[in-house]
Amino acid sequence: MYAMNLSFPLDKLWPKANFRNHPIQNAYSTFSTTQNSNGNESYMAGLSGTLLKDRNLSYSINQGQVSKQGDIGSVSLNYNGSYGTVGAGYSYEKNSNQFTYNASGGILAHRDGITFGQPLGSTSILVKAPGAKGVNIENYTGVKTDWRGYAIVPYATEYRANRVALNSNTFSNNLEISNNVENVVPIKGAIARATFNTSLGVRALITLSHNGKFIPYASSVIEKESSATSIVADDGRVYLTGLPLKGTLEVNWGESAEGKCLANYDISDMDLSKPVIQFDLECQ
Repeated sequence: MYAMNLSFPLDKLWPKANFRNHPIQNAYSTFSTTQNSNGNESYMAGLSGTLLKDRNLSYSINQGQVSKQGDIGSVSLNYNGSYGTVGAGYSYEKNSNQFTYNASGGILAHRDGITFGQPLGSTSILVKAPGAKGVNIENYTGVKTDWRGYAIVPYATEYRANRVALNSNTFSNNLEISNNVENVVPIKGAIARATFNTSLGVRALITLSHNGKFIPYASSVIEKESSATSIVADDGRVYLTGLPLKGTLEVNWGESAEGKCLANYDISDMDLSKPVIQFDLECQ
């Protein structure tokens, strides 16, 4: 009577190759063999791993043989999405074939509306990041914010700090979040909240001038509608985030009226796909 199980990551076969975001990166080859007390032996070889950009589609393929029963095999797929999980599988052995499928999810009603997600578990965390659409939650496969910026983190750990982090690599170009990590300590059976302060708008590097000269160093700049603020650096350059497409900048570099000017801007016709747009602006 014995049992042996082997598993080998396929990307280790080519240690110098770059398999970043390649299907082979998280693929494993498996082999197992057993023999029971009656002398019956079984052998099974398989392939398993994860696919897609977020690695939220898992697969498993197995083929083997059992003494006195013949060939056996199975294949399965499971998808973890932001609105739930689905799976399907097929298996066969001597004189039988079986198809399976499953689907599960969670719905949470709260004071801001309704949010769909994966199965909740007894304790969960509601993520609130208004306007942060499609942002991944780190270390929770398939969990991302919906079109309003809400998400459900399922199966939270009770009475301990749960780290809820928004993946900054999935932020849109017009999204600003002052702190993308919150630590939440839920009690048993509760729905805790992780709230993030967000602002939507354009990131811009603007070169400001007045009467043909650069705006003085350390001048203050505020956009009137959004209240976005910043300080002028060298050569009249100022970096602002959360800018609306149209607005007015108020620039101050002194207490007198001569140390103040206004600059209207309209960037609606510019290429807003860039992470940071750059333009010059004359202050009047």
